[in-house]
Amino acid sequence: MSSDFPPRLYKYFAPDRYGFFTNLRVRYSQLGALNDPFEGRPEITSLSTKQNLLETINQILPEEIERIYQQLPPQIRHRMSYAQVMALADHVAKVKQTEILDSLQDIGDVAVSFITGKIDEFLGVFCLSEVPDSLLMWAHYACSHTGFVVEFNALHSIFHEQKSVEDDLRHIRRVYYRETRPSAPLSDMSAIELFLVKSGHWG
Repeated sequence: MSSDFPPRLYKYFAPDRYGFFTNLRVRYSQLGALNDPFEGRPEITSLSTKQNLLETINQILPEEIERIYQQLPPQIRHRMSYAQVMALADHVAKVKQTEILDSLQDIGDVAVSFITGKIDEFLGVFCLSEVPDSLLMWAHYACSHTGFVVEFNALHSIFHEQKSVEDDLRHIRRVYYRETRPSAPLSDMSAIELFLVKSGHWG
C-alpha cells in the first residue's frame, strides 16, 4: 500500500442502511450511477485523433489491399497489377479522406457508448473518504446528518487485490479533484482521467 494513504478510511451511510451492521455488505456502484457527473464519465470526444486514425489506415491499407488482390481471379490480376491497384486505392483514400474520417467518427460515437455501457456492466467502485467529519458528505451521503459513518481498515487485503503492478483496478486509488471535466479522444486518456477524476467542488 502506498505510504500516502491513511490507515483508516470512512464510508458515509444513510440511516436506512443500518442493515450493514448485520449483513456486513456494501455496494460497489456503477460509474454511471454516481452523483458526480465528472466521476467515471469523462468527455470522450472520439476513439482516437484524426491523425492517429490516418496513421492506422495507412498502416493497414497496404496489407488489406494485397490480401484482397491475391483473392482476385487470375484473369483480373493479369489486367491490373498490384501496384496499379494500390495506386488507385491510395488515390481514392486521399480523395475520400474527409468522408472516411467522418464515417469512422460516427462509428466511434457508437463504440464509445458501447464501451461506457460495458464498463457499467462489469465494473463497480467502492467510494471512501479520508475524513469522517466532512459537512458536505454528512449532508449528501448521510441524509442530512441523520445517518452514520463506518471506519474501514485501509490495510485490509480486500483493498489490495491487484493482479500485477500494472493493474489499475482491484486496489485503493486516490481520487483527483479538477475544476474541468476531462475531455479527449479515448486513445489519449489515462486510467486516472477515465476513472478517478471528481469535480473540484467535492475536494
